[in-house]
Amino acid sequence: SSGSGSADYPVDFKFTGKIQVIKFHPDSFPPISYKMHFLSTKSSGKKSYTCLNPKNIPGNPCPLCQMDPDIAGQKAELKAAFTIVNFSTNPFERQLLTASKRLIDTLHTVDSSEIGPLAGKYWTINRSGEKQTTAYHLNAVKERDLQEDWGIDPVAAKEFFDSVEAWPKTTIKYHSF
Repeated sequence: SSGSGSADYPVDFKFTGKIQVIKFHPDSFPPISYKMHFLSTKSSGKKSYTCLNPKNIPGNPCPLCQMDPDIAGQKAELKAAFTIVNFSTNPFERQLLTASKRLIDTLHTVDSSEIGPLAGKYWTINRSGEKQTTAYHLNAVKERDLQEDWGIDPVAAKEFFDSVEAWPKTTIKYHSF
């Protein structure tokens, strides 16, 4: 069920170690951008909280930004969330690709390069390395190569893609403290 009801909870895109074929929803530009705090807790490791004031607007403090950074862990990290369709899942699936700084930078570079823009094209995406050496790889895929190279029916892919709506900004949940 790929309906657009508000009860739908987005499926997060996950890097699997394999190359996956995706397409960005045109309405996810600009992406939903927000910041995330990661707090270390004694019981459950790191817990994430959406920053309540990512733009540092005066008079609208985020309680975590106010805390001593040594207590609160690191500064809030920038995140950008894109609605995509993942054609490497069976069946195809609308997903939310949430990018941190390094992937945001890669997407921006690709978007403004000669193989861009990101919108309107099929892409292979994968990740290599880990921690500091993580790298993201995107390559454009021509629609006519979907079937032969990736076993994806281009007609079914287009039909599914055209039936999907972008996740709304309200998808990002804000925790109250």
